[in-house]
Amino acid sequence: MTQKKRLLKIGAGVLGALLVVGIIAGADYFFGGPISEQLAGEKMQGYLNRVYPYRQLRIREVSCDTAFQEYYAAAFAPADENVRFTVYYKNGSFYDTYEKDIKTGRFLLSKQEKICTDSVSPLFETMPEIDSWKVWGLDPQGEGFNLDPPYRWEMTPTFEIRLHSTVENPTPEEAARLLQKVCELMRRSGYTFELYRIILDSKDGGDGGIDAYGFTPEMIRSPGFVDSFAHFYTLVEFPKGSGDFFPVYTPEGAREGAEQR
Repeated sequence: MTQKKRLLKIGAGVLGALLVVGIIAGADYFFGGPISEQLAGEKMQGYLNRVYPYRQLRIREVSCDTAFQEYYAAAFAPADENVRFTVYYKNGSFYDTYEKDIKTGRFLLSKQEKICTDSVSPLFETMPEIDSWKVWGLDPQGEGFNLDPPYRWEMTPTFEIRLHSTVENPTPEEAARLLQKVCELMRRSGYTFELYRIILDSKDGGDGGIDAYGFTPEMIRSPGFVDSFAHFYTLVEFPKGSGDFFPVYTPEGAREGAEQR
């Protein structure tokens, strides 16, 4: 009887241990714990080795999107800092952003955005009237997939600087003056942006804000820019087909207005 009780206790202990391990493993799987992330990382590394053997890729920063039970990681080439994209894994299936980030050169363009942002950042510390700003690289048009920096041969990206400011009374004149001030600051500091955009909001949160985009430095520096800015007014439907129109200021708006007049 004593032997039987001992065996029962041992069996219960083993069963309890297995149950605990099962709970931990289940929690690890469903909540993206280190064990499941390591296993998913090994599978993603195997996927990269099969699909891109010539790249000698590695993975790092494995994470789990618990909402979709999907794992993702950064794929990179130790010998080439310009090669970086994302690989995903879920239920035995893989996909990646190699085509989007590498073949199109989007990753290199993002690097150029960061370099440019870091360079001009100190300048905006002298402009408290600008609440926020962002450098945006617009995808260039052209052929080929040569990844030589800064982007691709025979393909020059367009960099736009986007500005946001909040004022008591948003007016076209105020938007034009801020564009001129930032454009002149960039010129004196030796920086060039192909396009400028500004969003001017009211401090009380009401209607009447200004959204102006598509302006080149040449337009902004031209004589009479502030006085003529109101003529760049046009209406844009957003979303398309919604019937809702919003006022914007663009160079095309001035031409449309002239044709209508």
